[in-house]
Amino acid sequence: MIVVDASALVKYLLREEGWERPSRYVRTMKPLYSLVHLLKEVTNAVWKDAFTRKAMISRFAMHLYNLGERLIDSQVVILESGLKTLK
Repeated sequence: MIVVDASALVKYLLREEGWERPSRYVRTMKPLYSLVHLLKEVTNAVWKDAFTRKAMISRFAMHLYNLGERLIDSQVVILESGLKTLK
């Protein structure tokens, strides 16, 4: 099981320095697992870049959000509740 956190997914979506490594996982190590709040954290980071730092236009921010949703909808990333116990 490969676990992805929000910072890695943000790095991948925003093409931040070092984005190639999470990209490799997204493309080849599916499914990835994360907690249910992943999309909220990713959305917050994209929003911050778009509206606080003025790093992108809102249309592109929405596009990145949709890409994050598609990763979940297509089960590239599977979200878990965090309440499950590991056995």
